Order: sequence, then C-alpha cells, then structure tokens
Amino acid sequence: MPKRAKITLVERRNWLRQYEEGVSIDQIARESERTQRTVTDHLEHARRERQHDQVQVDLIREGYRDHYRDLLNLADQLAESSESPRGVAVLDLSASTDPGQRLLYKGLRSHTAGSKIWTAVRNWGGGMTGIAKEADRLETEARKLVSKETREFPEVLVEGFVGSLRNGASGAAQGIDIEAMEYVLDQSGGSDELRIGNYILAKHVEDEDRMAKIQKIHEALLKVLLAPQSSNRLRSFWKSWAEARDVIQEEVAILKFRKVLTGQCDLCPAGDTSARRTPNRRRDE
Repeated sequence: MPKRAKITLVERRNWLRQYEEGVSIDQIARESERTQRTVTDHLEHARRERQHDQVQVDLIREGYRDHYRDLLNLADQLAESSESPRGVAVLDLSASTDPGQRLLYKGLRSHTAGSKIWTAVRNWGGGMTGIAKEADRLETEARKLVSKETREFPEVLVEGFVGSLRNGASGAAQGIDIEAMEYVLDQSGGSDELRIGNYILAKHVEDEDRMAKIQKIHEALLKVLLAPQSSNRLRSFWKSWAEARDVIQEEVAILKFRKVLTGQCDLCPAGDTSARRTPNRRRDE
C-alpha cells in the first residue's frame, strides 16, 4: 500500500473549517481517505494552532500599541524641548549613553524618515549654536563698551550693565519690545540703586543728576548693540531657530493625531529579531 502524503497545514485548517460548518468527522475522513482518528487528532491540532495564532496577533497588536506610544512620547519630549534653546539634550539622542533612549530615537527616525521634522531638528540646532555664539560676541562687545564709557562712574556695576545689555539685545532679536522695560530708581534699601528689569546698573549713586547720566549711557550702549550691523546676525539666528521650532511642533502634532506610524524599525514587535546588526566596537579599538 503506497505511503500517504503528509497532512499539510492548509489541509488541516480546511478540515477545521468544514467541521465547524457542520461536516461530520466521518465524512471528512471518507473524502480525504484518512482515518477518523487521524482527522480527530488534526482537528485538535488545528484548534491549538488557531488559538496560538490569535494569541500572537493579540500580542503583536498590543506590542505595536505600546511601541507607538513609546515613540510618540519621545516625539512629545522633542516638541517640548524645542520650546527652549536649551533643549538640545533631548533633541539629539543619537549619541545618548542610554541605549534605550538611543534605540527609541533611531526607531522614531526610521518610522518618520520622510518627515520634515529631521531637517527642522538640524536647523534648530544650527540656530541654537548661532544664537549662543552671537550672544557671546555681543556680550564681549558690551563689556568693552561698558568698561570704556563708565570708567568715571565707580557706582556702576559692570556685570549688571553687561547682563542687561545682552538681555536687551536678545529680547529685541526675538521681537520683544524692550522700550517697555523701565528704569527704576530704588531707594528702599537706604542707598540709591538704578535698576532695569532684574539687573542692578548702579549702587550708591550720589544724586539724581548722576543717576540720569548713568541711565543715558545705558540707553546709548543699548542702541549701539541694537544697530543693524551689530544685531542682524542674532536676529537671523533667532528667526531660523523659531521657524525650526514651529515645524518640529507641527510635525509632532501631526504624528500624534495619526496615532499610527508608517514604516518599521528594529524595535517593531513583528520585526525580524534574527536580523544581524553591526556589532558595537570596543572603545579601545
């Protein structure tokens, strides 16, 4: 008697479908030329396979839900960090010492490879670097000017003068109306102090006439720093930074509304876990 062919997965699942549609085991056995015992065993096998498949589907569905949540949470952190020029630590996690954060960052980039967000992140970083350099340059320029113009006024606090000038130039570059900042004569502590915002410009000023001269010096120096030839680069960097920030936040909002990310990454639940990755090199190599 010739050896019968091995029962395939398709055949076994077809038997289960027939049985659940009302076909008897005896009829299935006759039509397939198998014994009833064989059909019965394979029906049970098919049920276990289907149950296993359903569990796998449920686990993968849950895994993707958690995976997308992790990636969108990271995107949310990125958008929040973009609010301030000091958010670079979250905006560039590609070199993070935390492997989990580094993998999530890489995964988010894989899922959003065509998004404008990554060009914006790069522009955001460039704007931030430019802002810092220009602000430092203006501070150096301000310090030279203050030292020169206030040498006859020992009451002047150089750090207060310089800090307020840098802050004023930075505010103006962002479109803030610095004319709304008022000079305040503070006599509450028993000695006359000249302030602007949180900065003390001078202490122990002898009289109002001398106070007015110090204020005029500050106003004149601020105009010098706000002149186009001095402030245009800082304005340009702030504009570039702000535009990049807006793109980042808009793109992240779109991702959150979509809820599902296209593409795939190494962390996807249904990914190929056997895929070979480039091994990490030893640090001393």
